[in-house]
Amino acid sequence: MIIKEIDQYEFTQVLTWDKNSSFSHAGASALYDYLIDFGESIGENIKFDVIAIRSEYTEYKTFDEILKEYSYHDDIKTVDDLRSYTSVIEFDKGYIIQEF
Repeated sequence: MIIKEIDQYEFTQVLTWDKNSSFSHAGASALYDYLIDFGESIGENIKFDVIAIRSEYTEYKTFDEILKEYSYHDDIKTVDDLRSYTSVIEFDKGYIIQEF
């Protein structure tokens, strides 16, 4: 296996240029920061697999978009409620959640 370390610039470029991805530059940057922090907290490096990342995480512009997507979860009314189900990354232009 060949391992390549990538920086935030390359991470955001790959995610925002990927025609199958819907991440904004700000969202990809927030996700990079989250994954770096997560990797450090568990003491492991995070493997950069663009297909897995775009399948596992979704960016939303508003919390209302999330509520519509997960309307079958009647108990989700707030971001804290959502956090009881999944990881939530809040950033200045929206939210990224890990699919659940």
